[in-house]
Amino acid sequence: MEGIHLEYRNMATTTLFVNVREKSFELMASNGKQLLIYNIFQYDTPEDFIYYLLFAAEQLHLNPELNPLMLSGNIQKDSPLFNMIYQYFRQVSFTDRPDGYEYHYGFEKLPSQMYFSGYNLALCE
Repeated sequence: MEGIHLEYRNMATTTLFVNVREKSFELMASNGKQLLIYNIFQYDTPEDFIYYLLFAAEQLHLNPELNPLMLSGNIQKDSPLFNMIYQYFRQVSFTDRPDGYEYHYGFEKLPSQMYFSGYNLALCE
């Protein structure tokens, strides 16, 4: 999550960041300068996933139609999970690989949001 803070610290609006794993996801909300929430949720179905995501947005008084949602990790644009997210959130986008690094050409074949946590391990020094 440190990588997200560094990459997106200049965003002007409160943004939700979700790092998707196989049966869990990390949720972070930030208004650019301040961390508002960080939590890990376990889920079994896309319905579980969207429940936790919408509940967190409600508790933070965020509007899913207006506040951006940035996705990273194990999620694709053509997945059922993404389709469910897009039913509720209008400003959905994927994170990019962190700036300031050179990547092997083989990484061009991978979606930019995949392995976001791995790319940011260098920040943990």
